[in-house]
Amino acid sequence: MNHLLINAEKTKEMNHLLINAGKTKEMNHHLINAGKTKEMNHLLINAGKTKEMNHLLINAGKTKEMNQLLINAEKTKEMNHLLINAGKTKEMNHLLINVRKTEKMNHLLINAGKTKEMNHLLINVRKTKEMNPLLINVRKTEEMNHLLINVRKTEEMNHLLINAGKTKEMNHLLINAGKTKEMNHLLINVRKTKEMNHLLINVRKTKEMNHLLINAGKTKEMNHLLINAGKTKEMNHLLINVRKTKEMNHLLINVRKTKEMNHLLINVRKTKEMNHLLINAGKTKEMVVDFRRQTMKKRSQFNAVKKQFVEAGSFRGFQLQPCKMRIFHNGKIVTFPTPEEAENFLHK
Repeated sequence: MNHLLINAEKTKEMNHLLINAGKTKEMNHHLINAGKTKEMNHLLINAGKTKEMNHLLINAGKTKEMNQLLINAEKTKEMNHLLINAGKTKEMNHLLINVRKTEKMNHLLINAGKTKEMNHLLINVRKTKEMNPLLINVRKTEEMNHLLINVRKTEEMNHLLINAGKTKEMNHLLINAGKTKEMNHLLINVRKTKEMNHLLINVRKTKEMNHLLINAGKTKEMNHLLINAGKTKEMNHLLINVRKTKEMNHLLINVRKTKEMNHLLINVRKTKEMNHLLINAGKTKEMVVDFRRQTMKKRSQFNAVKKQFVEAGSFRGFQLQPCKMRIFHNGKIVTFPTPEEAENFLHK
């Protein structure tokens, strides 16, 4: 019987025979139990890819057996195309969503070649409330992390992450996604658009989200994400309203003390709340953080010796953080961390 179905000329009429064969429980079993051979895969794949064929796959009872047919079908390039090109209709979305969320189904989505086409399937499926749980409820395995990480970092993928409902569950997907080096890069390298800023800002301000930001490797790239995130009113609030934990203090303190990071802290809207963050952030030994005030105070200590270097024409300003006075001497820049060192240099 397998050979009869397989070798029957794959004509438009044969497609209709399979499609119109009553769509009964018995027909489902016939398709399911038809040997699951390489040839059977091709029959399903080459069956015209018509609107009607989509419905056959969609309406085939959504039984446990039908799930296994889709799962166990050889994971060939052609099978990927069947899933990808299956009309991308509302019904096809539901087929992917409602298939039993088994470990095997996770692997089908994960191992489906990670091709440009598969990326588009995940991206272009209707961004419905139902699609969010599919992404959220797949087993949070290392493989799933890689799927999210390795999809082409296109504008469409940004929108998928951004528009994914911003539900409590979606927050957890981002938070619990392994906290690996790769996941950090996904968050960092998504286009730094206004929408992405809002995603980071509007995720529930939970203890877990704080840890994601805090534990995100504290790399140069993560610093830039925080620094370049638009410096909007909303971003200010993100920094202000994150739980004022010891860890958050360290994040602000230990980020690379670059010129840009200083400006972020200095130029955030000087609101009552921001003042409190800087002043009341645990009052730990480490949190001595009004860099601007600190710097101005330190510079004033150099006033007397600075005047002498200005008169000599060698004064070249101050380094921002840590504060040091700079002069030009013998063709190079020399810095002094204290006025005493500058005085000693003058009297040599």
